[in-house]
Amino acid sequence: MWCSAIGWIVTLTLSLLVTPLAAEAQPASKVHRIGYLGVGHPPSGPNVYLDAFQEGLRELGWMEGQNLAIVYRWTEGQFER
Repeated sequence: MWCSAIGWIVTLTLSLLVTPLAAEAQPASKVHRIGYLGVGHPPSGPNVYLDAFQEGLRELGWMEGQNLAIVYRWTEGQFER
């Protein structure tokens, strides 16, 4: 009888001590999405314009994969797309 009462008190005490730790988790930050439409085909190597675009975003505090997602699309010579 005493063991079950002590076990219940210990369980209740531990759950009350652990609850504030779970409540202090940081909220997930919103990830913004940008669409990038390039004329032609995707670059096979370094792209000066795309690199400059990404560097400008980094200077403003936007980090791809952290608070920003960039969706790349290419016309591949079909301008009606």
